[in-house]
Amino acid sequence: MIKTTAAAILAVILSIPGYSQDYDVNVNSSSWEIAIYPNITQRATITHNTAAKYPLESSPQISGEIGINRMLSLGKRTGFLFGLHFGIAGNNGKYSAPESEIGGSGDEIYYFNGGMAQDFTAMYIAIPFLIEQKILLANGQSLFIQGGPNVRAAFGSSSRGDMDVMEINLQNNKNIFINFTFAAGFQWKVKADKFLKCGLYFNLDPSYIAKGDFFVKTASSFDSGTYKVQGNCIGLMFSFGKLKYR
Repeated sequence: MIKTTAAAILAVILSIPGYSQDYDVNVNSSSWEIAIYPNITQRATITHNTAAKYPLESSPQISGEIGINRMLSLGKRTGFLFGLHFGIAGNNGKYSAPESEIGGSGDEIYYFNGGMAQDFTAMYIAIPFLIEQKILLANGQSLFIQGGPNVRAAFGSSSRGDMDVMEINLQNNKNIFINFTFAAGFQWKVKADKFLKCGLYFNLDPSYIAKGDFFVKTASSFDSGTYKVQGNCIGLMFSFGKLKYR
């Protein structure tokens, strides 16, 4: 299903008609780009072994990716992009319970949340292979859409917790895995031979970056299960590169 959807999107990309004003510049000439991708990653996928009164929870987190891209021209409107990226997938594991449940006194609610519940050790290297299609506008500007697979390798592991109440242990995915990346936006000519791209970015991860187990143990409740960090995200992309005139 995922591969079929990706193939359909790429077919749409390649079928977009282009429109060019009277200037002789191949905006998809071979070039290098420096790119950053700030994004929001989906919350961790938590599977609970049993229903618990005070369960572990998660929420979407700020993440990011940075890298270098190489664009090879396949024509005036079409290019093939590949690169080398480094990324971090933020995640968090949070819970709340009365203080009397975790060794304190009183019924005031204790919240393990915010910065102390965040983790940024789920890291990866990505190699994208994308087809980019442009609609050429005046003055060297253009609209672009790009999409395709990216090959990933994860690294890093972590163990974190809160007192003796909660613990999460993560191990990176030890296999090479495939994600699917899509972006669309606008390209400006900054100088005679420089350009800036800005657009929306989406990544689909049918695998995972890291996973492990967890527990939350209070006086009257025990929660345990699996905790998985994936790279599904939506965000922005910014890249700076060099145009090449004919």
